Amino acid sequence: MPKAVGATVVRRVVEPGKPDPGPLSATEQQLYTLLIALAYPRIMETEVHTFTLAHIRRAWTYRMRIPDSAQRAADDAAADGTDNPLSVALAGGHRSYDRLRTMFDRLLTTLVEWDMWGEDGRPGWAKSTLLASCSVQEGADGDLVVKYAFAPHLRPLIGDPALYSNLRLRVLFAFTSSYAIPLYEWAQRFADRRTLPWRETMTVGRLRELLDVTPGTLKDWAQLRRRALDPAIQQVNAYSEFDLDYEVIRAKERGAPVEEVVWQIKRKSRESLYALTYKTADRQKPKDAPGASTRPAKSPAPSAATTNKNNTSAPVAQRPSQFGGWKL
Repeated sequence: MPKAVGATVVRRVVEPGKPDPGPLSATEQQLYTLLIALAYPRIMETEVHTFTLAHIRRAWTYRMRIPDSAQRAADDAAADGTDNPLSVALAGGHRSYDRLRTMFDRLLTTLVEWDMWGEDGRPGWAKSTLLASCSVQEGADGDLVVKYAFAPHLRPLIGDPALYSNLRLRVLFAFTSSYAIPLYEWAQRFADRRTLPWRETMTVGRLRELLDVTPGTLKDWAQLRRRALDPAIQQVNAYSEFDLDYEVIRAKERGAPVEEVVWQIKRKSRESLYALTYKTADRQKPKDAPGASTRPAKSPAPSAATTNKNNTSAPVAQRPSQFGGWKL
């Protein structure tokens, strides 16, 4: 069987001598995905993207969901006083403003790196923060106006059309587990291939790296499986266009630890995909979602409405990696 080719690995890194703030929460990752989705149509042509908070709120509420289902979900949330954390952060008011600033601080200070390859095949690397810059200011009508920019070297990766179809955006917004997001982004690259089901093997160490498990936590396999892996798989299978399953490989001696995980990635049936389109739009609230995250999730922030400067940065040539994805 031929080997699957995945995406370039975008890794979160910590500068030497600085404390590790930990991976982004599921809500912070959803906010970043929303900012990308809004900027995506002009990601390579426009340097600074400008949106009002009201525009972003509408995009979150309606664009990524089916309106009738979204309204039902909003009514249900209003009835019991709960709501999605990102919805709360985009609601406006002083609390929203404070959360917005906190969330953007994370995106402005989170450093990522990835390998790159020139057209002549020579290797290299690149680093960038998730956002290059941003500003938040009250507009003439009293609404907040948010301007933000992505680093030139990061734009070609963000501009990959395979990452941001409408269904995939809905899937990402449905997750409440921080571990489900990188697992989905890795697996969906294999799920795009014609030859399915697909089998892929990785070591437990690489699995921990993929899920961005905080060093020193979930040390044994039972903890890793119970608190990170199984909840993530449950959410991926509930909301995505494919199903994940795995089996473990242990050393031959009795009672030996798990050494490798063999993944099977299988495309859902057409009927299941049709139902999924509505399921992701009318998803369960976080407290009821399958595999709810065991990692505490922070609240998100707003952003805002059109675009300005041109950027002529050329796409960076990328050599495909077996172990692709964004690990934030």
